[in-house]
Amino acid sequence: MSFTLIQQATPRLHRSELAVPGSNPSLFEKAAKAGADIIFLDLEDAVAPDDKEQARKNIIQGLNDLHWGTKTMMIRINGLDTHYAYRDVVDVVENCPRLDMILIPKTGVPQDVYAIDMLVTQIEQYKKREKKIGFEVLIETALGMTNVETIAQASRRLEAMSFGVPVVASNAAALPEVCGDAALLAEPFDPAALAAAMERVLSDAPLAATLRRRGMQRAAQFTPAVQAAQTRALYERLLRGPPA
Repeated sequence: MSFTLIQQATPRLHRSELAVPGSNPSLFEKAAKAGADIIFLDLEDAVAPDDKEQARKNIIQGLNDLHWGTKTMMIRINGLDTHYAYRDVVDVVENCPRLDMILIPKTGVPQDVYAIDMLVTQIEQYKKREKKIGFEVLIETALGMTNVETIAQASRRLEAMSFGVPVVASNAAALPEVCGDAALLAEPFDPAALAAAMERVLSDAPLAATLRRRGMQRAAQFTPAVQAAQTRALYERLLRGPPA
């Protein structure tokens, strides 16, 4: 054993995570009855900018009022490059003793994790919170992949890291449009359908490799530069008006 001892993070099952948009509290009760190990209530991609504040209030109420059993409860905050992130952390951590973890999106450098750790530590000290918040980070960019080893050492709160592209996704909301042909789609509340899709990917290595390759190609279509060019083209087309 090394002379350098690493403090063990809180042990939790991370076999499955269920994402629930904070802007749709009608889904909270269904999620509470689902079989996932972790429920993450989303404040980031699944929530439109105009709905961010209300989604935060919905999550606070949901965490405090609903019975979530023994599930690990997590929130995905907004990116650190937005003005929403600090309020996500402060408001939810201060008001929700039931919260277990924070999911940090688009983590690029260890300082991203350090910044959230600093905020959470101050809140825990101020609120005299006994249960310590854990972290999961999403590695979603080339910057994050470049710094993945230092990110992994950035905080004692870090319990899990996720990266890659989805190969099984829900057929609801905008996911079919986002995933295209890069994922197997299934009904989100049909456990048998989800299990069958996962089993297919796990047992068919060529299919999994194909979906991963398509996923990376698909992700390249959603860069800020591409989105800006498409938005500009749309406005230019609207300004030109209908063809004569």
